Amino acid sequence: MTDNNSSGQEGSFPEFKSSRRRALIVTTLAAIAVAAELAQVGSNIYELRLMAQAQVVGLDQNAAELSDFLQRIGMLIGPFFGLLWFIALLVWTYRGHRNLQSLGATRIKRSSAFAVGCWFIPIGNLVMPFEAMREIWWGSDPKRIQWDPTTSIDYSTPIILRFWWLGFILTWLISAPASNARIYCNTPAKLQIADIADAIGQLITILWTILTIVIVRRITAMQAERILAFEPDRGQMGS
Repeated sequence: MTDNNSSGQEGSFPEFKSSRRRALIVTTLAAIAVAAELAQVGSNIYELRLMAQAQVVGLDQNAAELSDFLQRIGMLIGPFFGLLWFIALLVWTYRGHRNLQSLGATRIKRSSAFAVGCWFIPIGNLVMPFEAMREIWWGSDPKRIQWDPTTSIDYSTPIILRFWWLGFILTWLISAPASNARIYCNTPAKLQIADIADAIGQLITILWTILTIVIVRRITAMQAERILAFEPDRGQMGS
């Protein structure tokens, strides 16, 4: 679907709705997920120190039970809030993409529903969500309004989106496999390796989540600024 630059005529595009409230929900849930991931990293470090200490003075059974308890709690809380903030991200994505026509965006190649659904397409979800987010960024940027058809617009990919998607790929390649590997560790040496890999994966996930927060907030702010270029009174509409 390709949309020509809109003049803002009533009824020619879906009503613009600010994504600020949705962005706030994404930010809040993502921040909680980051805190849970940090706690899990701390739990992995504690377990590593416990195993190192056990090789010298023997295993402290109480400490081992505490470590096991913390790991179990982390494996429940982390994915729970991770799922919640991801759902919130999908809701924000739909609204952000839905606003593009109201913002006079061109180069719209996919529907808002597809911008959400592409996350669940095997193999395709390694590229398509990145393209959808880039499309939302381009269509939201007030610097990319093409008032004059004879002028060209810079459609280069922002560096933050490149790092964001690299973080996602690394999370997919490292974090999930490392977390699952802990279940099958039957020796202290294997558990140590799994803990280290898991901690690295969690740190990557944390960085990716933080980048997502920055991108969501940035795009939301750009949309609020861009809508003012078309209809000043609509820039303050709520979600």
